[in-house]
Amino acid sequence: MKKKIKKCYQTIQPDDAARKRMLEGILRASSGQNVTRKERNMKQYKRNHIWKFAAAFVLTLAIPAAAVCAASFFRLDHVGIGKEVVEDGPSGNTREADMISLQGLSDSPESKACAEWNDFYWEYDRDGAIIAQIGNGPTGVDGKYEAYNCYTQEMAEKVEEIREKYQLSLLTGLETADTYEEFLSKSGFGDIRGVSDQVVHSVAGGYYYADGTFDVDGEAVITTGQGTCKTDYQFGRAMRGTFSPFELNVEDVDAYEQWEYVTKSGETVLLAKSSFKALILLDQESCFISVNVLGDILGGTFDVSNEALEALANSFDFAAVSG
Repeated sequence: MKKKIKKCYQTIQPDDAARKRMLEGILRASSGQNVTRKERNMKQYKRNHIWKFAAAFVLTLAIPAAAVCAASFFRLDHVGIGKEVVEDGPSGNTREADMISLQGLSDSPESKACAEWNDFYWEYDRDGAIIAQIGNGPTGVDGKYEAYNCYTQEMAEKVEEIREKYQLSLLTGLETADTYEEFLSKSGFGDIRGVSDQVVHSVAGGYYYADGTFDVDGEAVITTGQGTCKTDYQFGRAMRGTFSPFELNVEDVDAYEQWEYVTKSGETVLLAKSSFKALILLDQESCFISVNVLGDILGGTFDVSNEALEALANSFDFAAVSG
């Protein structure tokens, strides 16, 4: 089925870049494999090396959004948007995994929209029959729905239905940059790198949207009293008021050690760490910031200690990208 879909899709009229983006989404839907946009970008950044990211084989099992207790700081389950069934690579074995939105707390309109869209998207056209019918012709879908990988008008209408339901704006105006210097110059955003005597950053390129939502890939060498470690990371900002479809597989929220941490510059962040990844999350009035800490991708290791994670959190200038 995947080969048939791919052969058919090569005849569709969009340019090569658009066709590639849409094909990725269609094939994932037909095979049941879902790799989040953020982790897919890092895969491309490391494309000459082999490293396995957790992939989400999607059969969405919705669970109620968790309400945040007013007396406590939020935790990972407060940004959860449900469980999905994920596949363990070639083995074909499946298991449930926890997913989080990258837009904010579960009860926010942005997160609710993200959850509702992904429930629809990964069940839509699972066998690829619809895309097969498109054949040799344009999709006819307005380019403003590019961020949602829409290839039928029905999908675009669903986007509009969700957008209107939660009174959000579309995620449009995608721009990319090959280097971080180009990213800063083109976007006009502040530099995420703060002053630190413990962390040395090397930030690659990234992408951003017209509303200010962005994602960049980076690498940090962290030195603490426990020694030196290296980690790749993805730093993302999701702006309030925008319908963004990006989610992240965190496997099992109960497997994370979580703690509230106040950085040296005064921001209160959630730090969460498991045996294979860590997260730095910052909920602000204008945006939601997430740092997906992946460990040393090329080396295939994750040895980020709690002290190193706190040092990494201290090394970011969150204020520069808070507005």
